[in-house]
Amino acid sequence: MGLEFVIPVLLTMILVSLDNIQEHLENPFDQVGEDDIKFNVEKFIERLNHQTADG
Repeated sequence: MGLEFVIPVLLTMILVSLDNIQEHLENPFDQVGEDDIKFNVEKFIERLNHQTADG
């Protein structure tokens, strides 16, 4: 019928979608996605220096 063409296309779309999802979830610090982890590097370093100065 037509399933021999539909099923490979459908499976390809599913696998490419899953690969794209995995790619976005791998690095939460790349500042590309909307769910990335964001923090102020200067403030973090300032806190580290302050903690080490206090001993």
